[in-house]
Amino acid sequence: MSAFATIDIASIKANGVLAFERSGLLETLKTELATSNPVEALELVKSLAEGVDQWIEPFLVSLLPYILENLAAPKTAEAASHAGFAILAKSNAHSVRVITQVLYESFTSMKWQTKKGSLVLLGKLATYHPTVVQRNLPEMILKLIEIAADVKKEVKEQTRIAFTEICATITNMDITPIIPKVIGAY
Repeated sequence: MSAFATIDIASIKANGVLAFERSGLLETLKTELATSNPVEALELVKSLAEGVDQWIEPFLVSLLPYILENLAAPKTAEAASHAGFAILAKSNAHSVRVITQVLYESFTSMKWQTKKGSLVLLGKLATYHPTVVQRNLPEMILKLIEIAADVKKEVKEQTRIAFTEICATITNMDITPIIPKVIGAY
């Protein structure tokens, strides 16, 4: 039986933030996400993001570094990806700066899979928060330019995809025709 089998999402939702803090579940999740087989913890993070009200978001965002590290392990990559997407879907526009800082920090990881996963999540932000991404394009583009020189082919390819995804938020008709050329230049 897993450590998380008895966790009731509806109960967490009903009891609220104070009960969640007192439960110690966040610390348990952090500990479990740092182990060699955190698939159940990643699935619980996804379930919490999907099943609990907006108040859970800051707690889940604090788990992003652990989730990004789990993108590097083949046996946890898929579950980590789903958990990361669920956190982005739960996030609100005011937390995007915090999320992007976590993603930018992971660009310096020694694990190329972590870098690639961070780029996937950065690109997905354009889907969930296009207006915020549009306002933060200069900073995002500079970060993508920095990582575009990575030695790993997969990271370079994902950088190009992330460029395309975030630049898709540009609505200026004078600029949109040249976006592919600008991306190609980097």
